[in-house]
Amino acid sequence: MALEERANRILWKVQHEGRVHTGRLAEEYGVSEETVRRDIRQLAKEGKLKRVRGGAVCMYPPSSENAYFVRRLKDVDAKCKIGTYAAGLIQDGDIVALDGSCCTEQLAHALFARKNVVFVTNFIPVAGLLGEKIQQKRIQGRVILLGGEVNCENLVACGAIAEEAVAKFCFTWAFISASALSDTGAMIWNIDEGNVSNVMAEHATHVVLLCESAKFSQTSLYQYMDYGVIDMLITDDEHEIPEKTRENLENNGVEVVILKVKEDIP
Repeated sequence: MALEERANRILWKVQHEGRVHTGRLAEEYGVSEETVRRDIRQLAKEGKLKRVRGGAVCMYPPSSENAYFVRRLKDVDAKCKIGTYAAGLIQDGDIVALDGSCCTEQLAHALFARKNVVFVTNFIPVAGLLGEKIQQKRIQGRVILLGGEVNCENLVACGAIAEEAVAKFCFTWAFISASALSDTGAMIWNIDEGNVSNVMAEHATHVVLLCESAKFSQTSLYQYMDYGVIDMLITDDEHEIPEKTRENLENNGVEVVILKVKEDIP
């Protein structure tokens, strides 16, 4: 691959994914890591991206994430696998917190044959899904929808009212999400949404982070939670976990579950 073509591909990736990693680019393009580092240095010198340890990030990252109705169409297979696995953790009689994410929506889709479960959520689609399942007697339990100011793009309630309400519960499980995963924790665009997820985690016996592996190469606005708060990360095998992130997860005792998205064809 010619130098100019490789540089254009690197630039396209960093603009669309927010962050790229030297090792992955070298493997993808069939060149040495030093060659990729040299390409990145030149692109940084031209002001087209910003060098960081292990790779590069977009010079001007997006100011927000896509709305819920756009995000739910991306990485659907991975989200489905993650949600299904997470649903299998819930037992009869549990009290479960679910924040506003496509993965918790997939968890609600996958859940069946559970009894006496109390679900507490600030996510309108999840509340509707679980309510429908209870009405159809596919599960038994209660749904509590938290109040607060509704983010109309994401259909999630947040703010002081939601935070005050969720702090009064005691959860068996808190299933939370992120718009990106940094080396040290979970990130989000909407700080108010992150605050509600954080309170859910503070009042839960088990905290489970549900995130597609694509988010390891993305960036966001605000790190709302450190990995030390999390008990388990459920992700997929489509993208590798960066070495520094993996080290921090291990050092914080986080159980990492990596799900296979594409089945091998015999």
